[in-house]
Amino acid sequence: MRIERDRYQQALLTNAERFRYWCVKLLDIPYRWGEENLLGTDCSGTVCWPLLRMGYNIRTTAAGLYHKIFTTKSSYSDDTATQALFFRKGGAITHVAPFVGRGVVLNAGETVRQLTSAYLIRWFEDHEHAEALCRQLDWAAADGVSRMGQDCWDLDPMESVLRGDV
Repeated sequence: MRIERDRYQQALLTNAERFRYWCVKLLDIPYRWGEENLLGTDCSGTVCWPLLRMGYNIRTTAAGLYHKIFTTKSSYSDDTATQALFFRKGGAITHVAPFVGRGVVLNAGETVRQLTSAYLIRWFEDHEHAEALCRQLDWAAADGVSRMGQDCWDLDPMESVLRGDV
């Protein structure tokens, strides 16, 4: 019964709301490079795992997300859009944090935490000398990348175990 109610409630959400719903499931998960599952995730996993839960076969780096999926420049305060904050240093995208509310991002550090975007921007400017860029997800691009398998690796093996696929 509960699973059916959850599916019904999610069907009433916009894509942006559904994305944020799955993002916050990662709160307090430890940082693990190259993973995206409920036992550990890296920064790109905080974006790819919610998309995976929404049916998109996207597993890539922060740079891949920036260049192929989050392709629209956007403001920092649009709650109706699916947005992420990217950090660029020396021309390379080095980090990503998805927005989960107005001015609030999910950051994969030692553990996944909610931070204000202003705090994270200041930290990256001061410590990494990186520029912050806010981008909006292009759903058509996400669908195309997912269907073609571009910039996609196989499902995280631990995610397969957790889902009961193996």
